[in-house]
Amino acid sequence: MRAEFSFTGHIPPSKSMLIRFLLASAYGSNAMDTQCSDCDDVRSMQQALEAFKKCDNTIHCGRAALVFRLMAGLASRTKGNFLITGHESLLARPHDKLNSFLGQLGVDCKWSSNKGLRLNSKGWQKPSMPVMLDMSVSSQFASSAVLNAWDLDFPLELILSKEKVSTGYFEMTVKIARALGMRIEKIKKGSDNSIRIPAYQKVKGYDVMIEPDMSSAFSVAALGALAGEARILGFPTKSIQPDSGFVRVLEEMGCQVLFSDGALIVRKTKRLDHIELNIRDMPDLFPVLSVLCSFASGVSKISGAPHLAHKESNRLLKTAELISLIGRKAALCPDGIIIEGKPLDNLNDNSKTARHFDFNPADDHRMAMAALIAKRAGINCSIINPQAVKKSFPEFLSIIGEEARP
Repeated sequence: MRAEFSFTGHIPPSKSMLIRFLLASAYGSNAMDTQCSDCDDVRSMQQALEAFKKCDNTIHCGRAALVFRLMAGLASRTKGNFLITGHESLLARPHDKLNSFLGQLGVDCKWSSNKGLRLNSKGWQKPSMPVMLDMSVSSQFASSAVLNAWDLDFPLELILSKEKVSTGYFEMTVKIARALGMRIEKIKKGSDNSIRIPAYQKVKGYDVMIEPDMSSAFSVAALGALAGEARILGFPTKSIQPDSGFVRVLEEMGCQVLFSDGALIVRKTKRLDHIELNIRDMPDLFPVLSVLCSFASGVSKISGAPHLAHKESNRLLKTAELISLIGRKAALCPDGIIIEGKPLDNLNDNSKTARHFDFNPADDHRMAMAALIAKRAGINCSIINPQAVKKSFPEFLSIIGEEARP
């Protein structure tokens, strides 16, 4: 019998926000508090920027797709030849939309699946027509276009594809760019597909507070709901991160959620209700939310995220695998999953009589977190390479008491 989970403390700063602000610092913001982070993705961004500042022609981006796509945009703003590369798992992800986006701005791009993206650039050239941006696989290509549009000597018009995924993360990009002083105009009133960035936009020396990482906060809050209590200090009353929607989701599932003295408090609940949710705007919550749904009563359906097949792992398949190993029925859909949940009588009972299984998260940090939550809640399992969580939330292992365990 393990003790009930109990956490009181702060969540590290948002890696997604930090990476975006770090990119802006390359365009002249020196008064911005970028804070620090121990997660691998932020370190990869810092190292990539350092290589760029030293005029290295090879820029390594680790395992971070956002870093890869932002740095490709940054390097292509400069005259020269560059190789944007990274870990083989990163290079296996879909990046071909970069070729299309940068090609429209006069950049010669050549993709090699085992080496990376080779760029031959004279800097962005004024296109004869608006730049078409495909957001059907990821919103990060559009984020790279916006966040690398500082100090252009021509106005940049962007047309976003009607088929979009992860729109909440792109909206966060726009809010950050505007907070740093960028004017972003809608070409057509009421349109979400056409925007214009005037020429000569300058990054302001703007002191922006980085919010706690909402995806990480959800992992801790989920454990509070399953196995004890989570008291997350310094939780913002309003957040620009789409993943902050997890609070509403927990409430809909019947969790004990309250705010007190600037803290979000989530306590173990006797009964979790099933949920039907389109997770299009916050897909990073998918694996952990699926674990919650496996312990809920009734049938839950999570939809709206077909692009999860192209993350660090195929998260649709890996999540279905994990839920099945937990002992719940899981049916995959093209854009999500249907889970037949079942509450456990005692989520902290990790008895030897329970069926043990090994789970391989395939080096996917979010799959590792989901499996660790199931284990800490009482499921009898072992996780292969739980250290994968260090990509985004290295503190998670010590928070759940896993760091010292075999």
